[in-house]
Amino acid sequence: MISVPQCSPPVQVPVLRLRLEVPSVSSPSWKDLYDQAVLEPHPDKIAERVQVACQAIHEYREQRGNAITPEEREEVEGALKALFVLMQRRAS
Repeated sequence: MISVPQCSPPVQVPVLRLRLEVPSVSSPSWKDLYDQAVLEPHPDKIAERVQVACQAIHEYREQRGNAITPEEREEVEGALKALFVLMQRRAS
């Protein structure tokens, strides 16, 4: 609460504190990293891109914890499966 002195008598006004999470430009989302891995045209760079994307997905899941929705969980699991298939195909 803050006091507004110009009012007679002083009025107590609640202060709202909002925490906004703004994605950092220097930190791409897991979806961006996933896209980069899937669309990588150079075979010698795919493994590294997949590893970075998988790490970003796991970090996202840890950050969301129990707050992850069923839709998000399905999307994340589908992305991980696709990355796994990509690496399998690369190995064969």
